[in-house]
Amino acid sequence: MAKIRAVLDTNVLVGKYRRALLAAAGLGIFEMILSPYILAEVRDVLTGDFKVPEDLATRFIAELEAIATVVDEREVCGGNYDEWLSDHDDYPVMATAIVGEADYLVTEDKDFLPKKKFAGTTIITATAFAARMKICLAK
Repeated sequence: MAKIRAVLDTNVLVGKYRRALLAAAGLGIFEMILSPYILAEVRDVLTGDFKVPEDLATRFIAELEAIATVVDEREVCGGNYDEWLSDHDDYPVMATAIVGEADYLVTEDKDFLPKKKFAGTTIITATAFAARMKICLAK
């Protein structure tokens, strides 16, 4: 049986369930798919919004890269994103899922969540993904 492939959106990678989901990815429970765009966005959120020192943000990004499969979201050209996504910043996240052939896009972004599936990728919240993968989200 093939391993489940999942893109974790920035809001999940810096959110309250990150530890459990990253531990599960590190243990090989699922394959985490990321892209340079998502990694740069994580760095920007950490150093900007959360005021994390640059050296700690760099270490966190390196740890993400060590346990993730990193794909180039720019490999997707074109598409009908305008009809489907209202936020242009979400295009590269969806492109990451498409290029990475992800089964799931795990996000808390309300622009994604009304949609159930796009290009073969199921869009799901962190709690719903954890439940499907039997990952404990203890706080």
